[in-house]
Amino acid sequence: MTPPAIDPLHEPLTDKEKHVIVLIAQGMSNKQIAATIFLAEGTVKNYVSRIM
Repeated sequence: MTPPAIDPLHEPLTDKEKHVIVLIAQGMSNKQIAATIFLAEGTVKNYVSRIM
């Protein structure tokens, strides 16, 4: 029997994604978030896309 497929729309957010949400709520840009949590700006954009 195959396991049920994971629905990406109902996967819980990771701790990093939750952190990104907090920084977005504080009004930070993707560039500022990237500098704050030591990630590339493109990686932050990927997190934001997944969150949306």
